[in-house]
Amino acid sequence: MTERKSIKGIVYKAPWNKEGQYVIETDEFNVLLTADFDDYVLSKGARIKASVKLSVPVCATNPGEFDYRKYLLGKGVKYQAYVSRKDIEILDDNPASLTGWGASVRTRMSASLKKYLGDRSALAMAIMTGEAKSIDDNLKESIHLSGLAHLMAVSGTHVIMFLTPFRKGLRIKYLNIWVRNILLVLPLLFFLVVTGMTPSVFRAVMSQIMGIIALLLGRKRDSLNVLGFVGIMQILRNPYSIYDLGFILSYSCAFSIYIIQPAVVRFFEKKGYRSVKTGGGSGRGRGGYEKSKVLSISLDSFFTGISVNMGLFPVMWNVFNRINLVGVLFTCIAGPIASGILVIGYLLCLVDFLHLKYLAVFLSYILHSMLYFMTKVMESSSFLPQFLTEIIVPSKGLTLYILYYLLIVLFLIKNSKKKIEIPKIYVMRGIPAFMAILIILTSAVTEVVFFDVGQGNSIFISTKCGVKGLVDAGEGFVNVSQLLLKRGTNKLDFVVVSHGHSDHYGGVYDVLDIIKVNYLFIPDNEYDEEVMKIAEYAKRKGVKVVYVSNKTVYEAGSSFYSEILFYKDIASLNNSSLVIKLKLEQKKMLFCSDIEKEAESYYIRMNEIEDCDIIQVAHHGSNTSSTPGFVERARPEVAVVSVGRKNKFGHPDDIVLERFKDCELYRTDHHGAVIIKVKGKSIRIQKYL
Repeated sequence: MTERKSIKGIVYKAPWNKEGQYVIETDEFNVLLTADFDDYVLSKGARIKASVKLSVPVCATNPGEFDYRKYLLGKGVKYQAYVSRKDIEILDDNPASLTGWGASVRTRMSASLKKYLGDRSALAMAIMTGEAKSIDDNLKESIHLSGLAHLMAVSGTHVIMFLTPFRKGLRIKYLNIWVRNILLVLPLLFFLVVTGMTPSVFRAVMSQIMGIIALLLGRKRDSLNVLGFVGIMQILRNPYSIYDLGFILSYSCAFSIYIIQPAVVRFFEKKGYRSVKTGGGSGRGRGGYEKSKVLSISLDSFFTGISVNMGLFPVMWNVFNRINLVGVLFTCIAGPIASGILVIGYLLCLVDFLHLKYLAVFLSYILHSMLYFMTKVMESSSFLPQFLTEIIVPSKGLTLYILYYLLIVLFLIKNSKKKIEIPKIYVMRGIPAFMAILIILTSAVTEVVFFDVGQGNSIFISTKCGVKGLVDAGEGFVNVSQLLLKRGTNKLDFVVVSHGHSDHYGGVYDVLDIIKVNYLFIPDNEYDEEVMKIAEYAKRKGVKVVYVSNKTVYEAGSSFYSEILFYKDIASLNNSSLVIKLKLEQKKMLFCSDIEKEAESYYIRMNEIEDCDIIQVAHHGSNTSSTPGFVERARPEVAVVSVGRKNKFGHPDDIVLERFKDCELYRTDHHGAVIIKVKGKSIRIQKYL
């Protein structure tokens, strides 16, 4: 949409939004508003009229890339827009709306916490509501390293923390079971609205309410049925919830507790460890722990932790590509403190609302101490070696995840309540069949991926014999290192930086930080200062740097052969770009980087250009490159243009496109990433969009 449109609705700051943007909730759709101002009235919820240009959020254009459009749809947001104060008219600063009321409560809570806690109020607010936008960058890094980010993302655990004081407080003799449990529903609904009705909180709150209903009706609660019912409710409320990571993790976690934990408990009971629900006694089980209520609860928590990790391990591996070995330890230390911060924080806000100043000051001293301790625990992670706080792991194929969950199924069968016998004939036939399928699905293929990095260039090469390389890494707007991890790569045999223009080298620093690289090929051009800086940075990382002065041959195995060419033009970095002639299996490829007609003429004179099957069109399709003589000499069957959408240069030029009219033409601005799979003499081309 390009025309301005007038929209009316409730505007507020959603706790899930880490950038502090506004969300306007209209009768038809929700819009994410990025404003050039901050307004207290809008933050706490108001009905407004806004004149905006609506745009559809960008979607992922590369395999494994974060999809911002699906992320927002999962939050119920369909469009985004930019607004100035003059574009907004406030119709009602105190509207009757649940979301508006929730935003108003959060704003008041934030003000109360800031009044008594100062800068530490940001951490308290994050634990209490999930609103983490005000946490400073240094503390965010400490939270990441300590593996405690989940404490800032309000979930079912927070619901239990919040509800526990009410459960204990309502254990009054003269309250009958109906009154007691109905009263429990009120704080649950309050917490749901104040935290923005996120999927994880919605699941936990509705599950608790369904459990209360079952108790009052004298019916046994079926946890799986409740989980399924609540999930269907949420999907009907917003079908795009299935894209929300919080939805996926929350329901996976609950499913793991309901399905895997009973088998885990039975497994440990066979070993002699069993949890005891009542205290007393001084006997010891075979496992060697005292049968006390405290230790029983600790053991139950241990069983829950194992079950959740068993169920979520592949999901966490594939989504985050990071493993934190000390996260569980930090959680054991910080978890109880976070529970106290949440409860006392809400109590402080209530006391401040009731103008009980002295009690509020007393509670603030307690909160200050707890937040100080929590901060020091988080900051201590920075003193630990990196291999404990962050191990970078590449994603694995779907087949391995299936194999993992098959092993989980076998574990469940072996430790099921009812003994299940699997006929040996099924085992004898099933295992070989499964192994054959596994070998077929996991067999390596040779592929070349032209990543969509906008107005830039980045090409990933992977062969069936295991050789992996990268040519350029874009400007850095697209996280190429993360794309590599998603393709199962955390090691590269080589990286080529063609020349020192930012749209080619900008993302290389991040790649060198995250991915292990053996060789770096750069032009031997002392006038290319940026490339020389990259070379020095790579050397500090232990990368072997190869300076290409004319022609360098790099080959590995029988299916990978490359020639890296260099033409020195002191007047033009584009002409001084490295050119790569690549032979993968029986297919020839030519990557031209940004060379222009002068370099093209040089390579023609030197007889370096010959027939190729696939060409990367030079300089993003600029009319300064791809001369008729060069295209005629290369005679490609497939041409790929790495180019940005609606770029200011007008690339690719229509004249250049006409020169490639006899080729299969692919453009990253139209097709997203272009994936070419090579097998012998044949190729198969996939477009991501």
